[in-house]
Amino acid sequence: MARRSVLGSAVTLLAAALTASSGWGALGCQGQSARVPEPARLPRFTPRLFALEQALLVEDLCDHILPETDTPGAVAAGVPQFIEEIVAEVATDAERAAFLSGVQELNLAARRAHGQPFFRCTAAEQAELVQVLLAQTRAELAADSERSTFLMSFRDLTITGYCRSQPGATLHLHYQAVPVRYRGCVPLDLGDRTWATC
Repeated sequence: MARRSVLGSAVTLLAAALTASSGWGALGCQGQSARVPEPARLPRFTPRLFALEQALLVEDLCDHILPETDTPGAVAAGVPQFIEEIVAEVATDAERAAFLSGVQELNLAARRAHGQPFFRCTAAEQAELVQVLLAQTRAELAADSERSTFLMSFRDLTITGYCRSQPGATLHLHYQAVPVRYRGCVPLDLGDRTWATC
């Protein structure tokens, strides 16, 4: 699938995205803490804000939005680390809490449906979880179109991070490291790639 088709599908598929509705308390342990098994893999970046399980979920969700095709996907482009940096350093306290709550809700949904966190689910199970949550969110957005949702934020961060990365800027967008002159409006023909720089 061409990168343009993947981006187009991501924008369409996640236009009505998962809502960050529940807090951290839903996962609370009763009495003694349960031992969390070691993950089957490590994330490709060293997380500072995210717990290990959260970092792996972010990687997997990025991969569902912009998978690797004939060009690098979001994970290979370093988007998960970009997302963590934005959430940790740019987001407000309320935005950060909403984002982390959305991650937590997706892990809770995975545990309810498959008895394990999101990153341990198969790709098909992950896709099914996202589709179920998208359907729930569409119903909620129909009642409140201004509602802020987790996956809408996640999608925007993923696409922004990808377009700012070297693969995104040079393989999906046109890129000119040192523009000869400023052009505030560049005409494009149908099917042309937009510019990472003008």
